[in-house]
Amino acid sequence: MDTLPNIGISSSDTAAATTSSSNCSPSITSSSTTTGKKYMYKYHRHDVLTRNLQKLSHQLPVDAPCRFVTSKGKGGKKRQLTDATVTIPPQPNHDPMSDRITVKYSLGATYNIRKSFLFPVIQQEKQIVVAPETDVYRRLCWVHTRPQDMFVEIGCDFGFTLGHVVCQYKLGIDKSKVSIDIAKKNYPNIDFLQVDVLEKTREEMKKIVSDRNVQDGGGLVVAIDINGNRELEAVESCLTKVLECWIPKVVIVKSRSLYGKLIDLGL
Repeated sequence: MDTLPNIGISSSDTAAATTSSSNCSPSITSSSTTTGKKYMYKYHRHDVLTRNLQKLSHQLPVDAPCRFVTSKGKGGKKRQLTDATVTIPPQPNHDPMSDRITVKYSLGATYNIRKSFLFPVIQQEKQIVVAPETDVYRRLCWVHTRPQDMFVEIGCDFGFTLGHVVCQYKLGIDKSKVSIDIAKKNYPNIDFLQVDVLEKTREEMKKIVSDRNVQDGGGLVVAIDINGNRELEAVESCLTKVLECWIPKVVIVKSRSLYGKLIDLGL
């Protein structure tokens, strides 16, 4: 199958769907179209998206938050994602070919940082980012979930990714009772639910978020990690239910098979 899970909208809804993305960089504003039908969500391979955001970081809105990683330092210390966020101040004389950009800390100090160390937070809604490996997947979750967002992870395992996301509300879902029991012990302040979403109806899926006052739409980030090597059909089935029932702002998926499919489709 050469198509991807998505939600189709009629031509009358097109303007509303594109308006919310008007403040985004040119590299990620277009939507997929097929024979006259426009789709709400756009897919990205994580490396392509991050590279484009870094390249065009000087065009970001001045209040757009960014995360960054530290340099290795003299002792060869491993680069780590910082908890702090920075913004990009106006720099009309910035050379787009430069590998550095000036960032601004919350207290007003500025610093020149390598663009490759910078991770701008996605500004546009209705985005799906796919990564093949766990470390990249987790970083995407930590970067693209804002403090005011709500975060739901399907396939949360022992809860490590959830434990490091900073946001208003977090819910971890896994079909394994063993995993959920361990996750609850590891992170007692986070909500966890033992359920197999692939076996749930649309109404049951909607009830998962409505019962917990998890808003659908604008502030919801959903992460899906139902085992990196799981069959593509299962990943796409899970993704379809999430898109149709929850309509999240951003979806982050860990799947080698889906990542490979994006490459095959030229995305």
